[in-house]
Amino acid sequence: MGRWCAGPPPSPSCGCRRASPRARSRCAAARADNIHPEQMTFAHSETAEHVRTTIGAILRRRRESAERSLQEVAGPAGISPAFLSEVERGRKEISVERLLKVCAALETTIGEVYLELARELGAGEPLNAVAWEADPRLQLRLFEVT
Repeated sequence: MGRWCAGPPPSPSCGCRRASPRARSRCAAARADNIHPEQMTFAHSETAEHVRTTIGAILRRRRESAERSLQEVAGPAGISPAFLSEVERGRKEISVERLLKVCAALETTIGEVYLELARELGAGEPLNAVAWEADPRLQLRLFEVT
C-alpha cells in the first residue's frame, strides 16, 4: 500500500501508511497544523489506562461512600482484597464477571457504574432523553403499554 495524502505529502521520514478514512482525516487535519498523527495526543478517554483508572476510582468512591472495607466487598465478590485494591488503583483490569460480583457486593448495578464511567469520560446525555421530554405522545404511548 502506498502513501496517501489529502493535502501536501508528509515528510519522507514519516512513513505514514494509514488506510482507514478516520486515520486519513486525522492525518490531514494534523498536517494542516504541522503535526503528524504519531505526534498527536488524543483524549484521555481513548486510552485503556485512563478507562481502567476511572473504573477503579468509581468502584473506590462507591465502596467508601457505602463505608465498606476492601474485605467486606472482596469476600462476597469472590476476589481477594489485594486484587480489589489493585483494580481500584487502576493497576489491574477486572473482567465483566468479576465486575458484576463487585457491583452486587456494593449493592449497585453494572449499568450504573458504566453510566458514571461514560459521564466521566465526557459522554453527553442520551439522545432519547431529549425525545422523551420533547414528545408527550411518546410518554403517553409508554404509559399505555405498561
